[in-house]
Amino acid sequence: MTMKKQFNLMITAIMIALFLVSSCKKDDSDNPDNPTNGFYPLKSGVEWTYSYNDNSSFTLKITGTQNIYGQEWWVVKDSDNEIYTVYRETDDAVFEDIGNYIDNSATEKILIKAANIGDEWSSILQPGFTKTFKFLSKETLTINGTDYKDCFKILCSWTHDTDSGYYLQWQCSGYGLVKYSVSDANGNVTNEDYTYFLTDFRE
Repeated sequence: MTMKKQFNLMITAIMIALFLVSSCKKDDSDNPDNPTNGFYPLKSGVEWTYSYNDNSSFTLKITGTQNIYGQEWWVVKDSDNEIYTVYRETDDAVFEDIGNYIDNSATEKILIKAANIGDEWSSILQPGFTKTFKFLSKETLTINGTDYKDCFKILCSWTHDTDSGYYLQWQCSGYGLVKYSVSDANGNVTNEDYTYFLTDFRE
């Protein structure tokens, strides 16, 4: 085989390899199990509709970003165009806070991406108001025929002065919050009337 033929074969092999790599990357980005690149789908226009067991519902929508204390936060508003909450995501974690009360030193870390089952972390939101999160398990939830795979089931305990309570959140990569329930200290749902779950997601 001549040197020229060997060179052409080498170039062809490289081109095929590049094509296969790019094809694999495209398949990952189009995977419906994770429709966005981050854990939370933080981009303008994303909408979540949540429903209670009595079929009442509410819708939240990302309307854009806001610079707060030198950081970019994604603003989520309700159907009355009021700020419901704000989100920020880093390589390691997802943060949440109420837009009107955000404090640079007291943002709520709702999820640690590399957490192991059993891990705990806390956030002091203001004097006398503390939340502690515990990663209980990974679960697949099926809601209205849609499977939300590998959801982080997280138990939150909160204390505010003399009040306290517990709730559960199921967080799914590419969707964010897919279910919320009030619970006891062991993660048992205590009031189904306060349970809501994702019934519509739009990008």
